Amino acid sequence: MSVETIGTGIKTTITGVTGLKRVYAPNEMPGSINELPCAVVMHSGTEYGLAMGGVGAKHEFRIMVMATTQDHAGAFDKVLPFLEAFGGSSIFAALLADRTLGSSADDFTLVSNEGQSMITWGGIQYLGTAFNLEVYE
Repeated sequence: MSVETIGTGIKTTITGVTGLKRVYAPNEMPGSINELPCAVVMHSGTEYGLAMGGVGAKHEFRIMVMATTQDHAGAFDKVLPFLEAFGGSSIFAALLADRTLGSSADDFTLVSNEGQSMITWGGIQYLGTAFNLEVYE
């Protein structure tokens, strides 16, 4: 399994999340963000040789959800549905529905969510959140 295949598998798995207008895989990083809310899946590292015999890997991915360019109180509400544990807008629930991420991985662990924060992309700040994911092959 390649990083590109796993990244595309993550994209496919969360594309149906209610409210996301666009999801970008690691091999299609946008120069600018024109459709909000959106999610950008980025590979952030790999640890090799984890299984017996020195084979296998753990890939780390970051799913950044950007909801709006505004940071006023009402804008924070646009991020909250993506943070829920259940429901059509839940990133967590979408990922749990397919533990193999479209047959691109053996399993994964959703390690953490970073809460509501500002994310800079292309020199523009967006209010959003980020999820940290470990994917095993």
